[in-house]
Amino acid sequence: GEMMNRMEQDSVDDFSGHSDADIHVDLPPMDAAPDLPDLPPPGDFDMPMPDDFGDMPGEKSTAEYFNEGLSAFASQQFDAAAQAYNDALAHGGASDPALHEKILYELGRTLVKKGDAKGAVEKFSEQLRTFANGALAKKSMIQLAEIYERAHDIARAVALYEKAARIAPQDKEANLAQQKANQLRGKK
Repeated sequence: GEMMNRMEQDSVDDFSGHSDADIHVDLPPMDAAPDLPDLPPPGDFDMPMPDDFGDMPGEKSTAEYFNEGLSAFASQQFDAAAQAYNDALAHGGASDPALHEKILYELGRTLVKKGDAKGAVEKFSEQLRTFANGALAKKSMIQLAEIYERAHDIARAVALYEKAARIAPQDKEANLAQQKANQLRGKK
């Protein structure tokens, strides 16, 4: 009965506990899109405008890095996007809470696309610990639930979908999360 005890101590869905222990799982590689073509190096995509308006090099604002990440993500340049988000965090991203939350969330999404499930889990978890009631908490719980679902960790996925479903407002996302939780419960 040792397994049971471990499971009971493993408080799956409580991100407010600031405990890292329940999140660092070694997820299997994702089967979402294993055969993406090799992406060109970040320098290769055409910027519509030169981005050096006579400024000192390296004087970009956090928001500029963040926006670079968004456009790279939109062009499927996930390596470049991850780099831009990391730069945004390194350049004072943490000083603006709303932006900080967005950067962590988008970085998590980018890592999912790169097939780095473990890295994505870490970013979404950091976001949820730092901004437990943030604007994107529901979205990142759903992202996390999807990662666990793909890793066949159904118990965690259900717990996260249900937690997401309880976050106000009861919008379409909340209803979808509840549906997913119910579906997965049937599978367990």
